[in-house]
Amino acid sequence: MLPEDRDILSDRVGLLPKRQGRNRRNPFSQPVREVTVKIETGKVLRILSNDLNAPARQIAVALIAYLLLRLAQKAQTAVQSPLAFARLVRANLMHRKRIDRLLEPEPDPPNTPNQLAFLCA
Repeated sequence: MLPEDRDILSDRVGLLPKRQGRNRRNPFSQPVREVTVKIETGKVLRILSNDLNAPARQIAVALIAYLLLRLAQKAQTAVQSPLAFARLVRANLMHRKRIDRLLEPEPDPPNTPNQLAFLCA
């Protein structure tokens, strides 16, 4: 079933071909989903996914989020692991920080004499 969005051209489930090449078998025999999306430039993208239940728009948005994370991760050198970088971005998502400053700890709040302080024993 297609949503009413005009950018989602098709959403269908099928199987990959049994043979991909000469004497090669398809290692993935489970059903796959193909979502065809038309982007603003007019190009048509075919997205293959093994998620058969999510809405077509969520699959396209998840792919965009993944690609943005990978681009941001490649643009920095402090965190090598894509998973560690994604966790770091998630933890700092609501903070306005440059990517190269994500590993720096938050500064302590200023100590003002008129403010109560809690002591931890």
